[in-house]
Amino acid sequence: MLAFICIIFQSKTVLADDSSNDGENVPYRIGKLLETPKNLPQRLFYDSGIDIPYPKDGVRGIYASAYNFNGESRDDLIQFLDDTKLNSIVIDVKDDTGFITMPLKGVTHEQGKNNFENIIPDTNDMLKTLEDHEIYPIARIVVFKDSILAGERPDLSFTQADGSLWSSGAGDKFVNPFKKEVWDYNVQVAEAAAKAGFKEIQFDYVRFPEGFETFSHNLNYDAENYSNESEDLNQRVDAVTDFVAYAHEKLKPYGVKVSVDIFGYAATIDEASGIGQNFSSISSNVDIISSMIYPSHWGTSYFGIDKPDLHPYELVSAYMEVENALLGQHDEKPVSRPWLQDFTASYLGYGNYLEYGPDEVNAQLDALRDAGVNEYLLWNATNDYTRTGVNF
Repeated sequence: MLAFICIIFQSKTVLADDSSNDGENVPYRIGKLLETPKNLPQRLFYDSGIDIPYPKDGVRGIYASAYNFNGESRDDLIQFLDDTKLNSIVIDVKDDTGFITMPLKGVTHEQGKNNFENIIPDTNDMLKTLEDHEIYPIARIVVFKDSILAGERPDLSFTQADGSLWSSGAGDKFVNPFKKEVWDYNVQVAEAAAKAGFKEIQFDYVRFPEGFETFSHNLNYDAENYSNESEDLNQRVDAVTDFVAYAHEKLKPYGVKVSVDIFGYAATIDEASGIGQNFSSISSNVDIISSMIYPSHWGTSYFGIDKPDLHPYELVSAYMEVENALLGQHDEKPVSRPWLQDFTASYLGYGNYLEYGPDEVNAQLDALRDAGVNEYLLWNATNDYTRTGVNF
């Protein structure tokens, strides 16, 4: 039941020079007629029947794929959370391929109805279990990386001169961030997750494909309402930022937090315009910003650090100095909740990586705490996390 109460505000801001009207009816600009005031009690929002408050000491969580959050694997991960100071879990609701991984009511978009895989067979049972264990549930929704939707609807994706769909070197397909229909589909999935009882929506892959600026001129796609902008770079940044703002506004009636995953390097440059990510603009439109700052993801040198994967404390410390400075410029800054590395990046080659275990995870945690940040998420794609010796 939707218990949210909309409060009507009438704004009487005079248009132009009202002083010349001398007693005549003055035209007024009507502001936002329906607005969600901040800090309303949770009881005034949509009630899913799942009661899991935001952790009072902040979110400290892990990622779980839908495949690994079912059956005995679910029990094992919950036990891990119960045995540590970890208190939250990020679960794939719409995954990297585009599948919706569990039953959700209210997804009416044709593609959404066809793309349920239901890896997790009972959404309510899963959320009730998390409620019993006081584990804060975050719904990960992969937005513009969506091979399923791209394959079903090439008009919502990028096509090559011969009419075939563009795909990355890894075979991944993206849908077009300029398309409002793509926005609405992903927001509908997010709303359904909120109605089911997830307390936070985390949008991932909120960007164009990597390197898009180098090959976009060879692709066919519709820039829709952004086609009149003079610079492609501005188009992409505006489209991504506008999607985040739009989604955040649409989700307000459900009382959920909204977070976005973003490349860490986006904070270290004016903007990653090729993929459409502007750190400050995105941060202004979310409750939580989750920068992916894995030491392995910074190449062979960054922040003056040679082979960053070998120096987890120094890398995270250097990054947080940059992010803290940027967020300090916001009047209402979002919570910083970075993604940290709990995996070994052996693909970097001999001499360029460390075996990551408790010492390396602790080094990243120490750097965050020294930077005044107490929320974090741990990433391991296989969900095989370091279980002992970590100061969670």
